[in-house]
Amino acid sequence: MEKTMAETALRRDPTQTRRLVRSFLLSTLLLLQPLEADTDSWEIPPGISLSIAKKIAPYTFRPSHPDYETIQNIFTQSRAIENKRAFKAAGFNLIASKRLLIGGVHPSCPHLFIKAYPDSVRKDPLNSFLTRAKTARKMQKIITDYNITHVKVPEKYIYVLPKDPKPENGKGKKILLVETYLPGIGIQATKAAWTDEATWTEAMIDDLYLLLSHQSLYDCAYRNFQFSADKKTIILFDLETPVKTLGDFNRMLANRLPKKWRKRWDKLVRKKIKPRQ
Repeated sequence: MEKTMAETALRRDPTQTRRLVRSFLLSTLLLLQPLEADTDSWEIPPGISLSIAKKIAPYTFRPSHPDYETIQNIFTQSRAIENKRAFKAAGFNLIASKRLLIGGVHPSCPHLFIKAYPDSVRKDPLNSFLTRAKTARKMQKIITDYNITHVKVPEKYIYVLPKDPKPENGKGKKILLVETYLPGIGIQATKAAWTDEATWTEAMIDDLYLLLSHQSLYDCAYRNFQFSADKKTIILFDLETPVKTLGDFNRMLANRLPKKWRKRWDKLVRKKIKPRQ
């Protein structure tokens, strides 16, 4: 049988053959990637490689989400994450502004918090945002499985930015993080409440231990463990660095619990008790 021109070309170019095989395998893996509760179809957006699509697929902010169109409209109007000025100009209330990261809430969807590395920052957000989304999903499952009511973790999704408008220099970020907005009472108010014996109950201590004994975190500071307005719930914010042990929490925040509740915490840690397990 006469060979086609394509077959002949592939025989002469083994590199091209390897590329085609790799592309086929990545496509197959993506199709086999299990999705969580949201199983609607998801087309790989332009500019996103198959390897990256496979990683982020289970955690993407999808058209099935009730706020997807609102978010899409915001980011098709302007390149809102070009820099801090553009973020504000797009209508965002800037709540968090670090050296690299910006975050805020838009009045069109005040229950969502947008977190991004601006185009002006030379940092790839993929690993940071993917870890946050994965950790949030894992902790939410623990919260559900053990009926934890006094600790909350925001839902976190990876949103793929529209192809247009393009960044000015042609090289910009392709993703950002969308979270449910759970406002805390602030660092100083949390610090005062944390050391107040009247703030705590046994159920709160037990819930906190139960979650962190299954999935703990690094950087256990007041800014990342804030109380809700009624001081009955602890909200965990920074999920970028999950760890397996309680060491960092014991060293930084458990030591600052009132004596009565520190004894309860130490008892749980010492006996490895799993309340209500």
